[in-house]
Amino acid sequence: FGSKFENDMEKLEQGKISNEEIAGNFRDYNTKSINRDGWNPLIFASVYNKRKKLNLTEEEFTDLIHNSDLKIATKKGWTPLMNALIYNKEEGLNLTQEQFTYLIENSDLKVANQEGWSPLMFALIYNKEEGLNLTQEQFTYFIQNSDLSVTNQEGWSPLMFAFRHNKEEGLNLTQEQFTYFIQN
Repeated sequence: FGSKFENDMEKLEQGKISNEEIAGNFRDYNTKSINRDGWNPLIFASVYNKRKKLNLTEEEFTDLIHNSDLKIATKKGWTPLMNALIYNKEEGLNLTQEQFTYLIENSDLKVANQEGWSPLMFALIYNKEEGLNLTQEQFTYFIQNSDLSVTNQEGWSPLMFAFRHNKEEGLNLTQEQFTYFIQN
């Protein structure tokens, strides 16, 4: 027997529970629960907040972030931070700067998923599109604590993404940040 979260995720895959039932049960799940694919409630909420009609409040998301294991990864290497970065606006997360700071400072930034994508790559690509609006301090922390040598399956590194998306994504990375990229 697994946790209620694990059991409900299995039922969802089998079509034995509705989105409404998941949404109704969601606030009762143990935040430390992990299903067989490596998902915890925070990853689930980040990916499905709007689609599954969870509609978590800012306070509920803050509690979920602070009470979840932020260093876990799914079987495909996706972390809670990666999902929050790419689904922030699309799934109506609208995380605050404080929530992002906590996520960034308490997550493993040196990881990459199965396709070689790191959290820094997602931050560089989705800053504007997903309404992240990360601060210079957040980007500096990201850059200084990430594996800058990682490349994705297309051979792109974080530095390449920084050059490509600096202006169009409103990154406005500083000369010091680019210098750190190049020297490390």
